[in-house]
Amino acid sequence: MLFTCVDKISVSTFPKLIEELWDVRVKWCLFGTALGVRTPDLDAIKRKHRGDPDECFRELLSEWINNDIPTWAAVLDALRNRTVDENRLAETIQQKLEGASIPQSMNSKINIIHYIV
Repeated sequence: MLFTCVDKISVSTFPKLIEELWDVRVKWCLFGTALGVRTPDLDAIKRKHRGDPDECFRELLSEWINNDIPTWAAVLDALRNRTVDENRLAETIQQKLEGASIPQSMNSKINIIHYIV
């Protein structure tokens, strides 16, 4: 199944979402803000996981998927947010979503299109 930017991200694609965005985990709070997650919710996640970026990132994405209408377009917008500043990753993901040809070196890092739901 091919994904597009407007496709909703479902719970079944959650593991792939985490894999693709793993490098952003150190900016999980900024990324969460850019996704529109409320500050009290981000604070609760931080307290619950004692600031552990890996666990905070996983819970952030889980909360976002379960409480919003998550799309790949929203992920791309959040990555491009000036405080998150992950434009290169956003471009790589967008190229995959659009089916563009990506150099082999990048193809191993981002593999969204070929993920089977």
